Amino acid sequence: MYTIGYMLNNCLVAPFESNNDELIKIFSFFLHLSPSISSNSSMQLNQVTLNDIWQDITNYIGLYNYECIPYNKSINSTIIDYNLDSNNDIRAINKAIVITNYAKEKEYEAFFRHIRNGIAHDHIYITNIDNTYYILLQDINTNKNVSARILLSLDDLKHIMDIIKNKQDN
Repeated sequence: MYTIGYMLNNCLVAPFESNNDELIKIFSFFLHLSPSISSNSSMQLNQVTLNDIWQDITNYIGLYNYECIPYNKSINSTIIDYNLDSNNDIRAINKAIVITNYAKEKEYEAFFRHIRNGIAHDHIYITNIDNTYYILLQDINTNKNVSARILLSLDDLKHIMDIIKNKQDN
């Protein structure tokens, strides 16, 4: 079984150098179009729609697999609590999101920002286990500390993208 440490040391992927068109499409979406990020092409959605999107995403993820803590706190112990440290195996049960947010930043803003930063700054690690692509996105702050670690499957990211697109169309 692969561990998070193995993934961090051996599975770094340049986001747009993959031969998987679905991955490239998803990375492009979260880098450029995802709502509430600082991008000219970012979706401009109203607060009610963004709250609905976030509710659907957290319902899908499950609150037991998600933690958002203040930006000025270390997330190292939370990463361990959510089995996202280097010693843990990569399994569907370990899928989780641990992020930090600024004082006036909404959780969904932090979530989208960390995904975008992981892609933009090449902190993407991908492995295929039993025909399931697992994607670890990591964000590193200016002090070189981990400020987010997100482990989801390709299908999870696709589902989250679809949630956003479906709400945008309404």
